[in-house]
Amino acid sequence: MKHLIGSKASRLIAFLLTAVILLCAVPSSTAADAPRFWYNDAQDARLKALDCLMTCAFSIEYSGSATGSSSALTRWEKPIWIYMGGSATSDDRDQLNKFIMDIATHCPNMPNIRLASSEQDANIVIWYCPLNEMYKHVDGYHEGNWGYFSYNYNSANNMTGAKIAIASDKNNTASKRHLLREELMGSFGLTNDHNDYSDSILYGEWTTVEQLSEVDWLMLNMLYDPDLQCGTSASRAYDVLRAKILK
Repeated sequence: MKHLIGSKASRLIAFLLTAVILLCAVPSSTAADAPRFWYNDAQDARLKALDCLMTCAFSIEYSGSATGSSSALTRWEKPIWIYMGGSATSDDRDQLNKFIMDIATHCPNMPNIRLASSEQDANIVIWYCPLNEMYKHVDGYHEGNWGYFSYNYNSANNMTGAKIAIASDKNNTASKRHLLREELMGSFGLTNDHNDYSDSILYGEWTTVEQLSEVDWLMLNMLYDPDLQCGTSASRAYDVLRAKILK
């Protein structure tokens, strides 16, 4: 089964076509107005992150809620090989290396992530190109998006491949750093945004946040919690994770 997701430059617009889901983005001038991630203690932080996880991993914006027993956890179970091509700059490559090292440090339960030497050897391909060429490099591209990703998964809800395209002629350094991390987070399984915390890389309004916030790391770790399996329903995942937080 192919699951096609496009990311925002500021807002997402979704089109549901049978079993294919397309989310796309266009620039917006709306400023971030949500608070930064805040909490009273470590338990409160994890509970708030769990609420965000239910949105980011178990629902699709604008195409109707996917939460509930019919939705299922989808993530990587095998090593991830990333290839970056096109007009990627030295800063783009440095940012990818830094992000891979950050993930190894902060999310130890994720599969190993390595750089591939060619597009053929990769299961995630990132391509930097002019805006008018993005449709060539990512499945289901919707015109006007400055960043877009798609991914494939199998019948067991294991992710099997992903493609990312980022406009090289529309984004400055800050926005490219933001989009690289945002699109990769989507390609790892956090496929939706949220509207709760403006310092999150997955915040729904357009920002140029360049690093993951604490809520992002908490969500990513919950998504790859070893007590969950691919195919776990949203309600079951919530119960398992909440019980661990409250233990």
